[in-house]
Amino acid sequence: MFKFAISVLFALSLFVSNASNASILFVDYSGDYTEDKLTSDLLDINFINIGDWDYVWASPVNTEFWDSDGDHLYDNRLLTADFQLNWQEAQDWQLQLLRDLGVEAFFNEETGEYIEAVKYWNTGFTGLSSSIATPDAVTTSDFASGFISSAFNGIGFDFADTFYVREASKRPDAISTQVPEPATLLIFSFALIALSLRARFIK
Repeated sequence: MFKFAISVLFALSLFVSNASNASILFVDYSGDYTEDKLTSDLLDINFINIGDWDYVWASPVNTEFWDSDGDHLYDNRLLTADFQLNWQEAQDWQLQLLRDLGVEAFFNEETGEYIEAVKYWNTGFTGLSSSIATPDAVTTSDFASGFISSAFNGIGFDFADTFYVREASKRPDAISTQVPEPATLLIFSFALIALSLRARFIK
């Protein structure tokens, strides 16, 4: 009887623990939403952190649809910030902060490359572009001139580079490692009950 009670309590504790974590790891795949792929190991590779916020250089253009060669066929679509879960448009003060810091804030001296995440928000581009037709070449001209934005509209009218932000506490790996307190207390309670039953059966 004692072994059966312990087994049942152990199984229940695992179920509660897994169910609690599953609710935290839930990702909404409806609509344009996808999981947030920019985890902490991509810091200073694809995004930077300033205080409580992560900042990403999302695109070399600031228009939803872009025709790079004038053939009236769109070669790229820039996706909104929330295509990657947890990301949002930057506020004016956040964009001004980036202007004040300059492009140097997005340059990784160790790798000799710019810190960007263009491939995560664009359907055609794989990197920052100087001519838009050569997506692996890096340009800093718009950013250096202070032409950066977060919201965009219109078709084929590009005037800025696009930046998005995320609260650092909402990084997917930061969220998934948290164990909710109610589940922890419940597991602890099961352990105390098991110890109590064991002591009773030993007598």
